[in-house]
Amino acid sequence: MNLAETLGRRRRKKMIELLRSVEPARLAALSEKFLLKALQRAATRVPAYKKILADRRIDWRAVRNAADYKKLVPVIDKQETFSAFEIEDLCVDGSIDTMKLAMSSSGFSGTFSFGINTPRNYRDTALSIDTALDYIFDISKKKTLLLNCIPMGVKVHTSLKLAETSVRPDMALAILKKFGPKFDQVLLVSDPHFLKKIVEDGIEQGLSWKKYNVSLISGEDWFSESFRSYLGNLMDFDPDAPDGRLIGATMGIAELDLNLFHESRQTIALRRKAQTDGNLRRALFGADAKVPPILFHYYPHRLFL
Repeated sequence: MNLAETLGRRRRKKMIELLRSVEPARLAALSEKFLLKALQRAATRVPAYKKILADRRIDWRAVRNAADYKKLVPVIDKQETFSAFEIEDLCVDGSIDTMKLAMSSSGFSGTFSFGINTPRNYRDTALSIDTALDYIFDISKKKTLLLNCIPMGVKVHTSLKLAETSVRPDMALAILKKFGPKFDQVLLVSDPHFLKKIVEDGIEQGLSWKKYNVSLISGEDWFSESFRSYLGNLMDFDPDAPDGRLIGATMGIAELDLNLFHESRQTIALRRKAQTDGNLRRALFGADAKVPPILFHYYPHRLFL
């Protein structure tokens, strides 16, 4: 392990320990502090946001806490931002000069949104993703390969060893067969429909999923607990086991970050219990809840909800 890997591991472990031990109220206060700084930055340095606030006659200086923010700051959508402004007007200081990577949303709604990554974003995002992966998969101790099967153009920023095949199940399975045995674990990332295809295609090819220590990370769409059970059965492991392989979900927004929310073993266990225990499900999600939603972690020091 080189110096950069050692320092990265220490930073991740320190962050995990902090988040495990910190009082929720302290995290909430930190989130509010960063929220006000972000508002000031956007209101003074982002041309589009300046205009949005001016058109609505909103004085951002009157926002002194989270309650003020919720009351005074408008909710804006893609039509009011990406459809209404040039991309540089949505950037800090009206410039895309610091751009390292541009990416778009899926366009599923009919309107594309866009995200821009700077070199600093790369570093921060990699630390964030690696910290989540360390918390769930213990990547500091296990030699890990991340197999990215998300459509081309969507990168996973991580310090892990990477293979990127896009939506080619034959390539993904070829990589897994050749490189999988060289690693303690493989993390296979894609949307739930494509993950299902890879698992089923592997079985058709005679691949024994039990032979490989593969966990699945799903984004872009939701899935049910019956889906998780189905894939676990095909891969010959129990999704209810407290350790070992895992099928988990993550959620992002193209213009913000690709990993804003993620499951953990604890949230998965709670959702699966709520699926079978009607009293728990109704207590958590309301009397009309027939199917429990996915339960995610999020990080208040990075995101204000």
